[in-house]
Amino acid sequence: MAPWLLLAGGGALLSPLGGRLGIQDSEASLPVALAGQGVAPAVLGGFRAMAADVLWLRTNLAWERRDAAATEALLRATVAADGRAVYFRLNGARMLAYDFPAWRTPPDAPAAVRARHAAGHAERALAFLDEGMASHGPDADSFIEMARICQQQPGDLPRAAGYYRQAAELPGAPYFAGRLHVELLVRTGGVREARDWLRGWLPRLPADDPAAERARMAARLAELEQMVPAP
Repeated sequence: MAPWLLLAGGGALLSPLGGRLGIQDSEASLPVALAGQGVAPAVLGGFRAMAADVLWLRTNLAWERRDAAATEALLRATVAADGRAVYFRLNGARMLAYDFPAWRTPPDAPAAVRARHAAGHAERALAFLDEGMASHGPDADSFIEMARICQQQPGDLPRAAGYYRQAAELPGAPYFAGRLHVELLVRTGGVREARDWLRGWLPRLPADDPAAERARMAARLAELEQMVPAP
């Protein structure tokens, strides 16, 4: 569908919603209405995907203005309209984790203040992804994004390792999630735990899929066996 048709259709779809709820169709008020419990599914019905696309366009316009309040409100409205789309959740979490602290922290702020702001926004992003999985079921992409946020913002490697494990244990997860779980455990002193988990995971790796790197992981298990002292 052409962008102008999408916008026109979205406007026609969303404007009656604002009138029905007694609000103006604006970036400040419409997301609040859409994010209400049960409102989006009941009112939007089969048009949820189109409404989410329109709201995502508005989210990006607010993001370009660095309007954190409008960006977050529109982001949550987008997910409320069609929370099944993992794309919206992943990119929204990145906005919350990386863009918001950059916008809200003065460039001359002390390092401790910057770190505190980054950690706080990282927690908001993790909660945002967690809420999505609570509503729509776990998915490997969300767990991997949570692991990356933990690595890059607060630098919480044990927590990141846990999220990589949760991703790796889901059907169809990319194999690198399991490899990163093992290596982060080793880096943080959990060699025995890494060895034990890899023992259980290795038999699940297909020998005929190069992406699984089964031979390399078997060699890595042998190394870990040597690193763990005998009881």
